[in-house]
Amino acid sequence: MCEPISTALLIAGTTAASLYQGEQARKEQHKAADRARADADQAFNRANPKKPDAAQLLYGNQQSNSGGVGSTMLTGPQGIDPSGLSLGKTTLLGG
Repeated sequence: MCEPISTALLIAGTTAASLYQGEQARKEQHKAADRARADADQAFNRANPKKPDAAQLLYGNQQSNSGGVGSTMLTGPQGIDPSGLSLGKTTLLGG
């Protein structure tokens, strides 16, 4: 009567150990794949460094400066009226 129970326990223990080992192997396989993916990404980034697009930067600067001297972030696109800067004086030195 003891023999069928011990056989069942042996089978259950063997199955549990096998499942545990399989799960550990699966985890290790995923870790290895993640490391390989990270290594490939680093190799790609080394081979293809990012460089600024100088032509695009120049074009953007030219477009932002096309509003003229009076067009700044503080004054807006309409600029400022030069007569408002004189403060009622007619000379450059304010005299």
